[in-house]
Amino acid sequence: TRLDLYVQASPLMALARCRAFDDDRWRERIARNRAAMADQLHSCFAPEIDNLTPAEAADVVSLLDSLTSPEAFDLMTTSHARTPGQLARSWGLAIHGLFADWPTSSGSAASRTTTSRTTTSRTDGHP
Repeated sequence: TRLDLYVQASPLMALARCRAFDDDRWRERIARNRAAMADQLHSCFAPEIDNLTPAEAADVVSLLDSLTSPEAFDLMTTSHARTPGQLARSWGLAIHGLFADWPTSSGSAASRTTTSRTTTSRTDGHP
């Protein structure tokens, strides 16, 4: 899972971000990884995102990407002293809340299929 990756690789990811200030190669690698992670989110949440306009889908993916980014993991585990289990629970609640009230292009709330998937399978650290 993304959470497992961060638990194992967070210090190396932080070092890569520091090196990216001075090295184009690191910036390019990080950009590729970020794009791959955004693509993963788009695939993972395709049932919910497919009901949205392209602009709304981009908004959702960017919010999910920000919420589950390496930087957010660092902030939550260091500044807020959250454990990986607590962070998984927080992510699940935030993702559920995001989709529960997200208006679709038709004006109704986003697919309710997210409710059961988010509270069951996604609270273990997914996305």
